[in-house]
Amino acid sequence: MALQMKKIWLSSLAVVGLGLGLAAAVPALAAGSSSSSGSSSPSATLTPKDSQATTVFTTTNPSLTLSKVPNIDFGSNATPNGSTDLSVQAAKVDSNLEVANDGIASGWNVQVMNSAFTDSATNNSLYGAKLSFAAAGVAPANADNASPKPAMSAVSLSGDGQNQLVLSAPVKGGLGIWDTEYALSDFKLSVPAGQLPGSYVSNLTWQLSNAPQ
Repeated sequence: MALQMKKIWLSSLAVVGLGLGLAAAVPALAAGSSSSSGSSSPSATLTPKDSQATTVFTTTNPSLTLSKVPNIDFGSNATPNGSTDLSVQAAKVDSNLEVANDGIASGWNVQVMNSAFTDSATNNSLYGAKLSFAAAGVAPANADNASPKPAMSAVSLSGDGQNQLVLSAPVKGGLGIWDTEYALSDFKLSVPAGQLPGSYVSNLTWQLSNAPQ
């Protein structure tokens, strides 16, 4: 049987090489051969096996920290006593807002309030002044941070001591270090006409809480 099978294989090659001249011989050779062995492979039952990969992350006294807050300088401007109000963007901002969370799962939020713009030398105040922050971007210090990101909110402060929401991270979110991405144009000071000249300062109080808002 082994010799017959080998002969059939060689004949097939010959037919391919010689073309139609031996085509009639092919059925006779094929008819006398059989490729069936008459046997079947035994079946096998394949059973999956499970394994595990494990790791442990630890932290000592996990903390939530308000690491940086911005000081905002609007520069020197003409006293708005003409036909138009004053509206200027920041001339200098020394830092972004930064929050560091090394393992607090509760979520968190940052709020801010301000005092009235006051000249300490004269005790004069800017009447009707409004300080506003746009809802800028926020990014992790590590670009690969997979934690759900905090959400930014626009802020408008009038010096009344009322908190305004700036950043809010969801439960199990805002892990790692996060920084706002404020541009100078994101900070605006609006002052209506009818003011006295002077050097005015507003104190901003930033508050971090370990809960989403």
